[in-house]
Amino acid sequence: MRQKINTGKVNYFPNRMGCPMTAKISEGGFVSYAEKLEGMKTRIRSTKFKDVYSQARLFWNSLTPIEQSHLVDAAIFEFSHVDDQNVIIAMLERYAHVNHDLASRIAIGLGETIPKKISFDEPIKSSPAVSMELTKVTSIATRKIGLLIMDGFADAQLAELRTALKSAGATTCIVGLKKHGNKSEGGVHTAADFTYFNSSSIMFDAIVLLSGSGVDELYAQHGKVSQFVTEAFKHCKTIGLIGEAVRFVKKTCSLAKVDDSTGSQVLNSLAVISVIDFHNATSEAAQKGAAVGTALGIPSPVGEVAGTIIGTATSALTQTGGPFTSAFIHSASQHRFWDRDIDFVAA
Repeated sequence: MRQKINTGKVNYFPNRMGCPMTAKISEGGFVSYAEKLEGMKTRIRSTKFKDVYSQARLFWNSLTPIEQSHLVDAAIFEFSHVDDQNVIIAMLERYAHVNHDLASRIAIGLGETIPKKISFDEPIKSSPAVSMELTKVTSIATRKIGLLIMDGFADAQLAELRTALKSAGATTCIVGLKKHGNKSEGGVHTAADFTYFNSSSIMFDAIVLLSGSGVDELYAQHGKVSQFVTEAFKHCKTIGLIGEAVRFVKKTCSLAKVDDSTGSQVLNSLAVISVIDFHNATSEAAQKGAAVGTALGIPSPVGEVAGTIIGTATSALTQTGGPFTSAFIHSASQHRFWDRDIDFVAA
């Protein structure tokens, strides 16, 4: 049994540096005994071993465009750590055997020459079961939601969110400036599960910034909060903004093409759910229902009720909680919102 581990730049053979090398027979290298049976016993591989690309090709063909982009970005990231350009060129040629578009996009990202196109005889195969995006579960159950607070946060908002999210099967974690002694507007001291200094948005599937008297100024005093928001936005996660948090994000965080609520209407803009007046919030469906009612001469309350019924009937989820909480749960159940312009987000 071989136990020695050769040291050097490479630990495999054959390689273009010629070291380490396998010993020849004359040097004591291993050779199979030519035992005569019905033929010569030889060490050969099945023809299946010659096919090293079809499974990789199936994997690439089965991904959605956004998943393919993530794979390309990951490859560019890894290859950018390679100092030997010849290794990169050789690997790009291997990728071309999988898919030429894949190899071309990686080469362009690295500033390398695009490898030549390889023709394949086999038919194009794909399987939706391979894609995470095509097999996602539209439920908030088991999702981890970060509830961001500052001193002066609203007790009622925290209570409603935690109750509704727990009822829907999600796990909630309070993120505060301090581990203990986070004081609400009602004077209640609340312990945090995490602080802004020992956590980040990557630990949560979605986040909500609660409002309260003067919390927008407190949020703005700590860059970690801005980092939470911009990073969650760049990772295409659902973000909930209430009251003063809406003003804080609009003033401090650059979220491209996101519209903000200006009153009691709950607004969903690129999976950023916002409302100023949390307690008197109305859903977008209710607002549209009221508009239809007005156009048809139906009194506003009736129109709002009709809009709410329509919105509930067309939703795949029915949740407890007010309009904001329901909108947030529905958005977070989609897991990620990919249609965001994130290239210019500083995160």
